[in-house]
Amino acid sequence: MKKNLGKILFMLFALGNLQASVFKSDIAVTNHNPFLKEAVDITVTLMQTDRSDIMYFTLQPKKNKDFLLILDSEDEQSHDIHQKKMRYHYTFYPLKEGNISLTFDVKAAMVNENNLAKYNTGSADELTALESKSYHDTLKPIIFHVKPIKNNITLVGDFSLSSKLDKTHITSNDQLNLTYTLKGEGYNPHIKTLLPPIDNVETFLEITQDDTSTQSFHYALIAQNDFMLPSVGINCFSPKKQKYYKLKTAAQKIHVTPVNIQTLVDKKSSLPQKAWDIQAWLPYLNGFLLFLAGFLSAKLNVTHYFRKKVIPSSPLQTKIKLAKDPKELLQLLLGSDDRRFKPFIIELEAAVYEKKKVNLKAIKDALSKL
Repeated sequence: MKKNLGKILFMLFALGNLQASVFKSDIAVTNHNPFLKEAVDITVTLMQTDRSDIMYFTLQPKKNKDFLLILDSEDEQSHDIHQKKMRYHYTFYPLKEGNISLTFDVKAAMVNENNLAKYNTGSADELTALESKSYHDTLKPIIFHVKPIKNNITLVGDFSLSSKLDKTHITSNDQLNLTYTLKGEGYNPHIKTLLPPIDNVETFLEITQDDTSTQSFHYALIAQNDFMLPSVGINCFSPKKQKYYKLKTAAQKIHVTPVNIQTLVDKKSSLPQKAWDIQAWLPYLNGFLLFLAGFLSAKLNVTHYFRKKVIPSSPLQTKIKLAKDPKELLQLLLGSDDRRFKPFIIELEAAVYEKKKVNLKAIKDALSKL
């Protein structure tokens, strides 16, 4: 029993050393003791150490409701295909005070370049078999000690709030345009509205994200009588200054001038006061019939109902467009494990390993249509 246990421990130790010899990792954290909802920058770097084969990395954080983790960027910094280096930038927001643990799982898949040259026919399962040499590892957990803040805080970070009115006097058949602009960096829970309900005032809202740090709230207000535009306030906390503060706008009186609807109606008839003359109306009737025929023809056009939808480019399509040579494009297609790429893989392998000429632009164009 003791001998078997010793063998098992030895195998696990050897496997751990094997994984460690294939790649290494580095984690940089800007703050291990943040306040609740304070933004923390995390950078994870994965570097290939075994340069015998081509390597692909997959980094996956373990899910946890105690924090919000956003992937800001994923950058490849490799010097060559046998020296893979990936850098992942995250923003971490703790949603619970106390101790929180963040853990990343890493998968490194290795492909032998010599075996890729032999892959000219067969299914995607055979490609998967070539990539079955993989290594898994769990990086050392990152421990955060989260400090509490007051309960009534909406924004955590450094923010500013401004408001803009197009006028303070309107008529009852006009609208008032009001815009609040919220700027800053930090934890923003995507506020749904800033302006509270106002009695006897119709409110319409459109929210726009002008850039990563600017959010605008566009209101259109309609009223029949004077009303008071209330002050808007947001409770905030700045971790940098370790200070609580409140964003606030001033209240504003809005004057509404009633409009008599009768004054908007033209009481004089613009139609000629004479008997119906069909000859005079024939040109207008012919024009209307021509317009109606064109309109119905367009509506009955079958292609109108089967227009191709525009699909946003996927990350893979973006990398395909940026591929500089057949070898780089081949690696992308092999790593995607997509059966549709088989004919392109065969053509690219012939270019890479048999030095045959290919039209790289034509291949990229064909791939973009899949």
